[in-house]
Amino acid sequence: MRTLAFLLLTSCLGLSLFGQQAPTASPTPASAHTDQQALPADAPSHEQMLKLINAMETRKQMYSMMQTMRKSMEDMRKSQSPELSDKKRKALDALQTEFYGKLNSEDQIDKMLEAIIPIYQRHFTKSDVDGLIAFYSSPLGKKMQQEQPQILKEYMPQVMALTQKHVEETMQEIDYEPRYKQILSSDDDELETHDQDKDPQKSK
Repeated sequence: MRTLAFLLLTSCLGLSLFGQQAPTASPTPASAHTDQQALPADAPSHEQMLKLINAMETRKQMYSMMQTMRKSMEDMRKSQSPELSDKKRKALDALQTEFYGKLNSEDQIDKMLEAIIPIYQRHFTKSDVDGLIAFYSSPLGKKMQQEQPQILKEYMPQVMALTQKHVEETMQEIDYEPRYKQILSSDDDELETHDQDKDPQKSK
């Protein structure tokens, strides 16, 4: 349960970090988009978004972020794992390599990045995107791209450790695991009683 909650939080963290950058994807016809919400009249075109994607080198940034997160999670797993024989450790490492290889495949990155293009199109105008392209084509924009992988490399181990600690403390503070098991094993009438015990307003 702790592992699941931690993975969910780190997934949200990864998405929030990605949201501060821009998408990078291989060209896909607009008709292939799954997001059918109408775009504003002044929305940037799909081709314009791909130009921004290339200017920002977002695919490279996202891949670097995933690799950094992978290393942080593997280091955490190894530190928490019991002593293993060399054979078991090698087998487990091979399993993890296969898992992350499929999880972070080029096809999956394409899908994730392509899905966000319509969202950017609804929030940015054509002139906005032209300005962003100009910035990321400038020396300062290029420096930001160059420094981003190292920033993430330094940042991710810290934030992963902080997140893990916060998850564990929060779950302990609210008795998450015993309450979770109790909810699953209780019937509806018992759950109403438990809710009233936890909420003073309900018991008045």
